[in-house]
Parts: sequence; C-alpha cells; structure tokens
Amino acid sequence: MSHKFVGQVEKIFQNLPKPLEWRSFFNQVPHSRKFSTIRLSTGQRKRLALIIALMEDKPIYVFDEWAADQDPHFRKYFYESLLPSLKDQGKLIIAVSHDDRYFHIADQENHSQDFFLCLSSQ
Repeated sequence: MSHKFVGQVEKIFQNLPKPLEWRSFFNQVPHSRKFSTIRLSTGQRKRLALIIALMEDKPIYVFDEWAADQDPHFRKYFYESLLPSLKDQGKLIIAVSHDDRYFHIADQENHSQDFFLCLSSQ
C-alpha cells in the first residue's frame, strides 16, 4: 500500500467525528502490495468504495442501501456520525434505506411506491 494513498485516507478521516477502523482493513493487503477484492466481504468492498468516494470529495453523495451489508457497529457509525459529518461539510446526501431506525437523522424523508418517488410534505 503506497504511503501517499494511506496519507490521503488519513487526511480524509481527520475531518470525521471519530476514526473508522480502516487500518485493520488495509492490513489484509498481501505482501505483494497488490489489492484484490476477491477476498473481501460485500461490506468490506462497500467500505473500500466509500473511501474512494470520500477521496473524490464531490458535493453530492448517493448511498443506495449502503449500510445494509455492514456490521451493526459500522452501520451505526455510518448513519449517526459519517452522514452528519458530510452534511456539516456542506455535502448533499441522498441515502436510500429500509432501516427505519435511522429515518430520524434525515432532514427530509421521502418514500417510494411502485417505483415512483412520493415526496413528503415536511
């Protein structure tokens, strides 16, 4: 793993409310320094994609059932720490989720039925 890449990742996570447990994630990289997603779980692949998305520093993020394959600890971190932190940075976040335990975090809640978006009147 290049030190430049790790440095970029560290810089991203300095601005987040509490550190992600990403170091152990990168320790899975073989000694050949080549990264293969074959050995990663779906949740780990999503975390890697999240790191790449954060490195791109876009103004809009779309997360479609992103937390569905995460362990409970990381799911809670995603909804209660990461998304509010991105919002505080002025990012627009569109998060699709069936997990109603975290609906209260949204500024605006919309529902879809039969593939049509139903906008709430809030």
